[in-house]
This record gives sequence, C-alpha cells and structure tokens, in this order.
Amino acid sequence: VFAGRNKAAAGVGNELWGSNGNSVWLVADIRAGSADSGPTAFSVDSGTLHFLATTTSTGKLGMLSTDGTVGSIIDDGTILASVAADPIDLDHFQGLVVDSNYFVAVDDHSGSATALKLFSSNDGTPTEILAVNPYAGARLDALTEVDGHLVFHVRQFNDPTTTSEIYISDGTLARTRSLHE
Repeated sequence: VFAGRNKAAAGVGNELWGSNGNSVWLVADIRAGSADSGPTAFSVDSGTLHFLATTTSTGKLGMLSTDGTVGSIIDDGTILASVAADPIDLDHFQGLVVDSNYFVAVDDHSGSATALKLFSSNDGTPTEILAVNPYAGARLDALTEVDGHLVFHVRQFNDPTTTSEIYISDGTLARTRSLHE
C-alpha cells in the first residue's frame, strides 16, 4: 500500500510512504526536507507504482515511478504542469494504467481554457490527448479500463448548454473520441 503522508516528526513534508501491513517506510523524500512533493494519481502496473509529484530538481509536477523499495524513485525529468502538486486540492489529479499506458489527468492551475489535460505515457514520454476548461466548471473524471482501453467522462459547460460525454482512448490523440459522435 502506498500513500502520500506528512510526517513532520521525521523531518519530511507530504511524501511517498509504503506499507506491507507489518511495517511502514518512507520510500523517498522526493522534495527534500520539509517541503511537500504531494504524491498523487497512483496507479500500479506489473509491480511498478506510477504517480505524480513535485520534485526538488524542478519544483514542478512530474511523472515518477518506483518499485516501492526505499530510494527507488525513477524521475526522468518529465514535467506535466508548471505548478507544484497541491496536497490540499487534488480534485483534478487522477491516474490509471491501461495496457501499459499510464493515463493521468492534471489541472495545471493556469486559469486557461485548456488547464485540465489528459496525458498518456507508455515509455515515459507524455502525450497530451485532451484538454478541457476546469475554470468553467468542466470535469474530466472516472478514468476506467474497459477491454484494454481507457474510458472516461468529460463534462463541459458551454453557454448556454452543458454537455456530458463518455470518451474512449487507446492512448493516442488520433484514437481518442467521444462515444457521442
């Protein structure tokens, strides 16, 4: 079991911790010292945990992975958003592995009409496959696997109507589409 947890007594902020039911360990102090890395959007594939966190090297939100052993964080420097993960407001951060693609929904908190993005990565390189406007109340949620594809819900508010659609994706932009089309 893995979780982001703040342990001030250990001298670390909100970091990645693991447990096997008998013991608890700090996997890594991803953002050194008392600063928070805010690990979130957890998903497991073939014994590897994929997640998002803010790193010390960039101070930005990036994709990381680990086998769960102490110090085993893999950070290829990929930045998904120009902001740090906010461990208080993680409504728009979700992750799911489908057929070795790690899908992640990220709100970059930029205030732009394309701030909420869905990325796919099967080799450590993220590809943006959809963007919606969370500041107009849009949501991108319910990431689910169905027969080796990602299925997810998008709700958008477009004056004067609201649309709610189910999408399906194989991890590529070309094959991500609304089932309502």
